Amino acid sequence: EVQQSRALRDHFFSFFRRKARLPCNDTRRDYSLRCVRLCRWLELAWEEGFDPIGAAQLKPIYGTRKWIGSTEAAALLRSFGVHAKIVEFVDKDAQKAEREREAARRVQG
Repeated sequence: EVQQSRALRDHFFSFFRRKARLPCNDTRRDYSLRCVRLCRWLELAWEEGFDPIGAAQLKPIYGTRKWIGSTEAAALLRSFGVHAKIVEFVDKDAQKAEREREAARRVQG
């Protein structure tokens, strides 16, 4: 199992090294096949205990058209030994507007 994990990790990094050299809109490559592989790797990460909450909410993801988010990407990267940290960028104006809407709702009752 350790050998399989290492082989997957090596394949994963090889995949991204190749992808980094290609433009994002390169239609000559089989993008959907890559997404299927990423989804399977994500499920393997879940099986190893990475992001149990995400696994409970999204599993199964392999073979579906579900979207993955930052927590799933972080779980996948962490399963390959990459230090991944999720950082949220907050729009101060949007945050202020939400507080004002909430205050108005409280006043209206």
